[in-house]
Parts: sequence; C-alpha cells; structure tokens
Amino acid sequence: MALNQTSIERRFLLIAKKYFSPGDRVLVAASGGMDSTALLFLLHLWRTKLGIQLAIAHVHHGLRGRSSDKDAAFVQALGKKMGISVFTEFADVKKLAKEAKLSIEETARELRYARLLKIAGENNFVKIVTAHHRSDQAETVLMRLLMGTGWQGLSGIRKMRGPYVRPLLEFTRREIEAYVHEKNIHYVQDETNSDSRFLRNRIRKELMPLLVSAYNPQAESHLAHLAAIAEATHAWIENATDRPFHKVCTVSDGKIGLAIKTYKKYLLPIRFSIVGRIFEQQGAREGLSYKGFEQIDNLALVSPSRKRITFGNIECRKEYEYLIFTALHSVPVLQRPRVLKSYVDQVDKQFGKNPYIEFIDADAIHGSLKLRIWKPGDRFIPLGMNTEKKLSDFFTDKKIPPSQRTWILCDKKRIVWVCGHRIDHRYKIGARTKRIMRLEIR
Repeated sequence: MALNQTSIERRFLLIAKKYFSPGDRVLVAASGGMDSTALLFLLHLWRTKLGIQLAIAHVHHGLRGRSSDKDAAFVQALGKKMGISVFTEFADVKKLAKEAKLSIEETARELRYARLLKIAGENNFVKIVTAHHRSDQAETVLMRLLMGTGWQGLSGIRKMRGPYVRPLLEFTRREIEAYVHEKNIHYVQDETNSDSRFLRNRIRKELMPLLVSAYNPQAESHLAHLAAIAEATHAWIENATDRPFHKVCTVSDGKIGLAIKTYKKYLLPIRFSIVGRIFEQQGAREGLSYKGFEQIDNLALVSPSRKRITFGNIECRKEYEYLIFTALHSVPVLQRPRVLKSYVDQVDKQFGKNPYIEFIDADAIHGSLKLRIWKPGDRFIPLGMNTEKKLSDFFTDKKIPPSQRTWILCDKKRIVWVCGHRIDHRYKIGARTKRIMRLEIR
C-alpha cells in the first residue's frame, strides 16, 4: 500500500494541534511496539512546531521474561537516541492478579493506567498519549458487541478522556504499517499479540479480515463511525440522567441505594444509564451488559426481597423497596504515597494545572499533617462552598469513581485536602494569608 508519507505527517500535525497547547508536558506511553513507536516518531518530529515537551513512560509487567527485558531496553535506547527522558515502572502482574483474583490481562491493564498516572503526577505531565488507532477502535466495538454492551460500550476508545489523548485514532493499522515501512522505523514484536487464546487477537486475525473480505470492505470504518455516533448518544443520555440519578440514588457508607418506586417511573434508556452510572461509581471492573441490566431491572421490578446477584466485584441485593449496590473488593495496584511540604513566597505556574499539587494558608493548619485513607462519615467544606458536605456525597456529585477515592490529608481537627480533587475552603489562600504552604502528593 503506497502512501505519501508527507501527507501522513501533515495529517498528524493538524490532528495534534487539536489536543496539545504550547508548553504542554507530554508523556508518551511506549511499549516498543509498532504503534507506540510510530506515535513517538510523529510527536518527536513535530515537538518544536507544537511547542511541547516530551518524555516516555514504559511499564514492565514482568510477564515475558527476557522478551520483556528486551522491550524495556529498546525503549530506553530509543529515548536516548531521541534525547528524551524515559520513565520505567516495574510490577509483578502475576502476583497482583493472584491477590486481586483477576485475570492477568485485566490486572496488567489496570496497573498500566495506574502507573502512567503515577509517573504523570510525580513529574507534572499534563497529557498522557497512547497509541490506539482506528483499527483498535473497530475491534473494540466489535468485541463489545459480541460480549453485550450499551451506548457507553459502543463508544469504544475516547479521543480524549481526562489526561489521556489518542491522536492516532484517525489512522488505520495499514496506514501506520506503511508509514513505519517507508520511514524504516524499527520496533519490537510482542508475541502475545498472536496468541489465539485472547478474544481480541482472534477478532483481529480472523473475524475482522473475514468481515472486510467477504461482507463489506468498509466494515472497519463503519464500526469506527458507530463508535463516534454512540459516544454522542451516550453523552446526551448521560446528561439527561443527571437529575433522575440524584432522585433515585443515595450514598451511605460506600454503598449506593436505589429507590425502586421512583426508579420504575423512568423509561428503559434512563434506567439503563442509572444502573450503568452506579456500576461506574462503584468501580465495576467490567461495563454493564444489557443482560446484566435485565437481571437488575427484573430484580427491582419483579423479584422478591432479600434476593441478591453478583456481577464481578459488584453485589446487588434487594432490601424491600431498595436495591443496594456494594463493591466487594478492588485492585491493589497503588502504593502508599508521600506528601511533600514546603513554604513558598507565591503560588507557581503549576497552580490549578496539576491535581497532585496544592497551595494552602500555612497558618490555618492545626498541629501536624497526617495522610490516611478516607472513611464513611468524613466531612469537609469543599473550596468555594460555605457548608459542610459528606465526602461520599462529594465523590458522587463529582462522578469520581471508587478507584480515585483514596487519600486525604488531615490536620489535628479536620480534612485539609482530598488529594487530587479539592482542598477545604478554610485553608484557602486569601488577602490575609501570611505564609503559603505548597503540598505535593507522590
């Protein structure tokens, strides 16, 4: 497939301008494979034009012995050749999977994203770039169709979500293959990509080629377009669900209660969205399938009280006129962080940009500062408000999933900072502030 390489590079520049701003510190997730290596070359090519600072993150899962070591060494050498810093994180995925009672693949994915966020937070990167492309998008949508999903699942891989950016989503695998061939870009092969035990690999190697050759040459494009339409539809339904969700659901002691009498008044798409949001907020490891929704809907509208159903790490039980949703356990991938404290003359340019850095009035602190996990019943006054709020309600209102509801910094009297999210209003910097303390969580 002959392609104009200059055209590919120019297309990438136009796309990248939508996602990056001059001065952005950008972390590129690189495995050493074809896609992430091509992404790195394109970003390095246009780094000056975009005005961005680049670094590389590589997560070593320890799963393939010497092959994994070679991948890490390749990424290190690539970074050295380009003059780009490389951050490597090592983890024992097998051990973590066993502890959490999860599959290797699921644990590796959870850990990879957790470690990318860790690197970004510790080093003040505002964007994390991954190499997902249009062919990945089509395969994801097809896989979720086969497994059963709703609008959210059909949305596939998002172009932007939080700090994550995916500028290759408008390119196909064939285009990327042609680009690295024409540019003579070297990369490493991951043998697990050919392992037919994994559903995604079978879709990539068997089902998608069959759909393209025997049914519709544009099957991949149509699936990617479906993802875009589904994402817009899901966003509309989510917006329409906000008010019903707060009418139907209450949070207490980490559990979410659903009032059946109010819930059954809504149409099916809103009911599905309400339950899907509960799953998300309770840290469900898998998205809500339609079959799962039918079971929960039937439990709410038909089944007798005291019955319960379990979906992965989420338990749903019926208690008279309520459904109670409880997260049974979570993935232990994050280590205890450290808090760095220093006195400064003024807030710096990172103020408001990095969620892991905050500035407070030092003289408002009572006694010493202590870091701990949040617990049910915790209260604070969120910055910008004048009344106390339950921390559990704050998390729910801000749609913060359980995986991000972790550490809080306290003094002798109260919560000072819900780390990564909001300080207490009583510690804000004001006209009467004499000493400013800079807090950073690592």
